[in-house]
Amino acid sequence: MPESEGGGLRRGSQVRAWLNRRTSVDNPLTDRAFHCYNCCVKKKTPKTVMLGTKKQRFEMLLEDIESNVKVIAEQSTIHSKKLEKLDVMEEDMQILKDDMVAVKTIVKQHSETLKLHSETLESIKADTTAIKNDLKEKVDRKEFVALEHRVLFLEQKLRHA
Repeated sequence: MPESEGGGLRRGSQVRAWLNRRTSVDNPLTDRAFHCYNCCVKKKTPKTVMLGTKKQRFEMLLEDIESNVKVIAEQSTIHSKKLEKLDVMEEDMQILKDDMVAVKTIVKQHSETLKLHSETLESIKADTTAIKNDLKEKVDRKEFVALEHRVLFLEQKLRHA
């Protein structure tokens, strides 16, 4: 319980004022504080009679506090594990980011290579078209052999005549 400026315990209206200042929705000990105020200061019996000596009541309160500390410690452990998982996930994300940078670089290089190949294919296509046009103007081998035979036949006729 809070002490007054004189070193002694506060009484009556001072205790009620002190408890009222600490009463809030966020304070889970509010009911316990009023319970202690009603039991110890006003010397009234609460609705549930507390049996035992002051030492036993103190030990019960201490056990309650210890169980609350254990719950907080367990929650802290769970949160620590979750933070470790988040750290691992953060490392994995960084690895993925680095991999994406590498993939983008490779895709850029491949795009440049494909552009060069496309230009080369266009050049080959143009050369092929020129060769086709040249071949259309030339005589094929069978026609040349047939023409050669006709010329030889005509030459032989002219020699004999």
